[in-house]
Amino acid sequence: MKKKEIYIYVIILIAVSIAIYYPVTDYPFMKSWDDQWQVLNFYTTNGLSMNSIISIFSTFYNGQYSPLNQLYYTAIFHYFGFNASVFHLFSLLWHVGYTILIFCFIHKLLNEYHRKPAHANMLIALGVSISVAIHPVNAEVVSWLSASKVLLCSFFYMASLLCYLCYIKNERTILYIGSLFFFLCAFFCKEQAVTLPLCLLLIDWFVRRNMHSKMIIIEKIPFFTMTLCMLAVTFASYQETFIDVVTDNNNYPLFQRIIFCGYAICEYIQKTLLPMNLQYIYPYPMNVGDSLPVRFYFYLLIVPALGYIIYMCRNQKIIIFGILFFLIQLSLFLHIIPLPRFTITADRYLYIASIGLLFMLSYYFHYAVWLYCAKWKYICIPTLIILLGIIGCYTRHCSQKWESEKSLKYEIKQILEERKKFYNY
Repeated sequence: MKKKEIYIYVIILIAVSIAIYYPVTDYPFMKSWDDQWQVLNFYTTNGLSMNSIISIFSTFYNGQYSPLNQLYYTAIFHYFGFNASVFHLFSLLWHVGYTILIFCFIHKLLNEYHRKPAHANMLIALGVSISVAIHPVNAEVVSWLSASKVLLCSFFYMASLLCYLCYIKNERTILYIGSLFFFLCAFFCKEQAVTLPLCLLLIDWFVRRNMHSKMIIIEKIPFFTMTLCMLAVTFASYQETFIDVVTDNNNYPLFQRIIFCGYAICEYIQKTLLPMNLQYIYPYPMNVGDSLPVRFYFYLLIVPALGYIIYMCRNQKIIIFGILFFLIQLSLFLHIIPLPRFTITADRYLYIASIGLLFMLSYYFHYAVWLYCAKWKYICIPTLIILLGIIGCYTRHCSQKWESEKSLKYEIKQILEERKKFYNY
């Protein structure tokens, strides 16, 4: 019955994802919104020759190094040409595969964490994966072709975590090598992958491995060594095209960046738990050198408050794991490290990070309904299904904003005007 249940849940994930996102296969390229240089570039049209592949892996392009993502574009063009429908179809397939990996990862993580009924663990895993599949904040990643590096990186990132979990249980070398391999693949798609070794340590702690064991340290040496190399490559890629990719936001003083950190954390939590007013871009509140709006000083309290919550919940492993997983994924985008970026937040950074908070929600919702609200579960479950259906419709609406380049330009203009008025109020 267990395998049959897994197959049923996987089919549900596939069906739900396709039901929401199948219209994207009719969307055109967004040539004025990065597709022109990200997707329709000379690396793509050079084909799959050996010289082209070597060039893709040995050069930086517009301040970034994502050769596997570029090779993915090149392969699609080689076999299907510049057919936007095919490009979008593959994006949808990556999203479906990613949600299935999340289901497998959470299911296995809970099996290693405790020995409660496998059925309960599968339901929690389904809750997390289906939430990611239909979450409105992910509409940008699935619908916008230039965000495919987030899709590919996230897929390989989750594959690496899953291989590592399997290695913990079986101690088979091939699984450990597989985790390293997928880690490298993830980095070849997006630099965000460098956070993975921290997640491995978090997993070790969560499944109660001996954190003082020498084996824990030995296992992580290759991962952290690769991370150092990846960071060197990342900074080299930024430096090579420094003038083109580095914006003035790097000149914000440290004090203001600390405030931006608190603001970003609040925004990302709000967008995960209550995904309203989603936009394409979220501009900074002021230009470099301008004074910070007074109300932003409130965000100085966010990091200490979050630290206090973690301390008070230090014996609640589910909460600690969820919060730390969330923060680890966002650590590169919280402004403490002044990497080049053009907006104060971005929805696509939640594609992996949201798993942490959604894991907490799914876990406690399941046990609240089954243990404390058993009499009401036959009302709660249909209500939840209806709520998920409403969220799915909203996600499709968010996705459909990407079908017209004209409407996209108009909405971006409106966003900039509205945000300017809001920040200067």
